[in-house]
Amino acid sequence: MTKRTAPKIVLQFTNKTCWAASLESWLESADKKRFKTQKELVESFEKARQSSKEPDRFDMDNPTLRAMVAGLGMTTQWVSEDDFAPWSIAKKLERSVLWVGFATERYSRWWHSVVLYGVESPPRKSTEYYVMNPGAWPHIPKVQGLDIWELRQFFRVDGEEALLGWQEGGPGRVL
Repeated sequence: MTKRTAPKIVLQFTNKTCWAASLESWLESADKKRFKTQKELVESFEKARQSSKEPDRFDMDNPTLRAMVAGLGMTTQWVSEDDFAPWSIAKKLERSVLWVGFATERYSRWWHSVVLYGVESPPRKSTEYYVMNPGAWPHIPKVQGLDIWELRQFFRVDGEEALLGWQEGGPGRVL
């Protein structure tokens, strides 16, 4: 088992702010020097998006979002189900807790994000992923707060990739 200290529970305040709630939680665990609240993150994003004149879309590959998280010390990478193997996640957890964005349904712009802070492969059971889930809206699996998920909860849509983020060169100790 590879597990870091559970991150701060931050619940999203609308059905469109999971990214900011999970990013606040990620920052609290990964990089306190750059900490921002969910509200500050949403305001910063809106200001940056308006000045960039980019179309009014908000998906996981939004250039403003990707630039914003990079500015907060997060490296991101698109990963497939195969890349989400326990050994691969454990290696990333050596650097920091992980921020994960994933599609919630096929052919939709809806997506969700959580903070992943542990992975365990118990004998004769599915791999368990320890998450901080900021929201439990109708299209979001499980419950708000700390929970244990299976791989299928990140890859609800066959063939989709998830956006994985971690602190490059991050400090911290794995439990």
